[in-house]
Amino acid sequence: MRAGEYAGNYQEGYEDYGQLFTQVGKVSHRSCILLTSREKPKEIAMMEGDNKPVRSLLLGGLDESDARNIFSEIGDSFSGSDEDWQKLVRFYNGNPLALKLAARHINEVFFGDISEFLRNKEQIFYDLKDLLDWHFERMSDAEKEIMCWMAINREPVSKKFLLRYLTAP
Repeated sequence: MRAGEYAGNYQEGYEDYGQLFTQVGKVSHRSCILLTSREKPKEIAMMEGDNKPVRSLLLGGLDESDARNIFSEIGDSFSGSDEDWQKLVRFYNGNPLALKLAARHINEVFFGDISEFLRNKEQIFYDLKDLLDWHFERMSDAEKEIMCWMAINREPVSKKFLLRYLTAP
């Protein structure tokens, strides 16, 4: 599938959800739907606003205190300065799953020493790679092509240039 052919942000077979979201946002009712997603469907983005029927709440990552709580569930032998904890949380953008995977890794490989983990520059590890692979596999062919092109070229380009490149025969 080429960039110009991509019709939405749904994995194949899930396109009808867009119609469902549109109907829920347009039809008068007294229901409330709570949708959690890593991606905002375009139908929701088009209907949201302070004076519109749809509202969105963007949740940020966890803070250092929450990260320490996740680590305490894994073990009680973690050590590191306040600066180490801050670096760790920033590196994973407060992502709870990534922090949990990091906690297990640091506990097992570095015996709980966060400073050593950070010095070793081993922040990306197998379980997180699986998570990134899972997200990549959910992308459309056009999105994958864009990601690969951007990874190879590493220079900013305009949307116009990218579309011309991706739609060229």
